[in-house]
Amino acid sequence: MKTELDTIFIVGAPRSGTTLVLNMLVKDQPEIGGSRKESQFYSSFNRQSYQLQPYLDSPYFQFLFSAEEIREIFAAAQNPLDFFRLAMQKYRQKAGIKVFVEKSPIHTLYFREICRDFPKARFIFIHRDPCANIQSLAFTQWIPLLADRLPGRLKQHKFLRYFSAMLSYEQFRQASREIVQSEECLLEISYEQLVLEEVDLRSELLSKTGLNLAPMYISRPFSDAVEHREYKLDRSRIEGYKRQMPLKVQNLIRLTFEPQRGGKAVLKFLFRGLILLPLVWIKKNLGKT
Repeated sequence: MKTELDTIFIVGAPRSGTTLVLNMLVKDQPEIGGSRKESQFYSSFNRQSYQLQPYLDSPYFQFLFSAEEIREIFAAAQNPLDFFRLAMQKYRQKAGIKVFVEKSPIHTLYFREICRDFPKARFIFIHRDPCANIQSLAFTQWIPLLADRLPGRLKQHKFLRYFSAMLSYEQFRQASREIVQSEECLLEISYEQLVLEEVDLRSELLSKTGLNLAPMYISRPFSDAVEHREYKLDRSRIEGYKRQMPLKVQNLIRLTFEPQRGGKAVLKFLFRGLILLPLVWIKKNLGKT
């Protein structure tokens, strides 16, 4: 049965492969498209007063529209959410596409609000091996971690950064459970499946939506954290974390985020219950994402 939709939200933890999926979906596609930037709408625009200048200054909306078009949408809208909806509608008409694609990892934490505001939206959820994901989270400069709030050299302490990244990963992991169990989840895939070409994203979406998708473009990475600059899937990134992440950190991450038995299950229960989850709760309730 084909799914009726007008918007796809690509979600997942930061550094999990959401940008890879976005660029595969919006480059040279006849029926689907969107901005190659992140709006972070629910964590930014939707929490601000409704003023024109932030929209004019936004790389996300600059990618989609001219300044004059942004002014027209702003004049027709009543509030930030109204602007976002009208912008999606206008771009679908402008580009002659059926489905608008929006990618912001932070939107993983706003799943319920998005379902409420966009009843025809569906989600593609992407996840990644926790060690690889946490390695990238810990040392990507533009991703804020609790360690960044520490004084002096402590903010660059390797193990404090790993632990801070584990807190962020857990927060997104908790939010993802509701997404993958919902009827709004169009597709759940892993970064490893995409890179190893174990899943055909084009065929999966065709079967679920009926969209006419062209062969998918593989984007060059835009991060200084990625060494290669070629237009191809880089399989070395799957286990690349092993060259940088200390073995004891890998073992702690495996213990924390993978199923365990016997004594390891007890250690996992104690570490998660007494340390990790209370700190994640504090982080969430202080509004630190």
